[in-house]
Amino acid sequence: MAVAAYAALLSLTHVLDNVQHPVRRHRLHVDTERIQSLQEKVQFLQDFLERHSQRKSQEIDDLARKITVVADDAEDVIDLHVVDQLREGSQDESHHLAALSSFCQDLDRVIEKIDSITKGLMMIKEDWGDDVQEQKLITSLPASSSAELPFDGKNSSIVGFDDRLLQIMDELTRDESNFQILPIVGMGGIGKTTLARNAFDHPYIINHFDIRIWFTISQEYNVPKILLGLLNDGKKAESNKETVLLNWRKVA
Repeated sequence: MAVAAYAALLSLTHVLDNVQHPVRRHRLHVDTERIQSLQEKVQFLQDFLERHSQRKSQEIDDLARKITVVADDAEDVIDLHVVDQLREGSQDESHHLAALSSFCQDLDRVIEKIDSITKGLMMIKEDWGDDVQEQKLITSLPASSSAELPFDGKNSSIVGFDDRLLQIMDELTRDESNFQILPIVGMGGIGKTTLARNAFDHPYIINHFDIRIWFTISQEYNVPKILLGLLNDGKKAESNKETVLLNWRKVA
């Protein structure tokens, strides 16, 4: 359920970014302050889901459902007003003001719902005994010789990349004790390694698993060496988890 909520927030983030794109901004009548406020609230919810993906409770599941609904609602509201404005084209100033007023009212309704959800999340955090003051994740690309970019929903031009990534994250975080292998297959050069690396390095996955190991096995392999390498990398992964989390978005 949390993955569905995260996916809905990610989709809404794309819509908000598109509305504020310079090419579109001059053609639309939007309240920039409200859009930016909504972006900040959406980012907070994303950060919360990333940091607490391992938490399991009925309250979290219920709020995740509400997040999915309100994010979809917000996206529909924005799409509707954008389409209406583009379809109507040039109208008199009074018409534009009326359209903007209606848009703002709908955004206020969405923001009010998000504020209610956020309040519920903070109450749950108090019950957990965590620090109530939420701090944004400081993130950046982990030091590596790899050329892959961190996942932010915008860095891949591969069609369907985001959908595949979210599908993999959903499979990986399901509560199945006998889960062993998730194959990613396809012809060479279509981005299998990039997809796997983005899933491996995503904050949601980092928070969900206590230990993560990235290990490459060649066609000619030695089982004892593989096991030894996994053990050594496992120790490093356990000690470096917090460092990876703090460094994930330092460039943001």
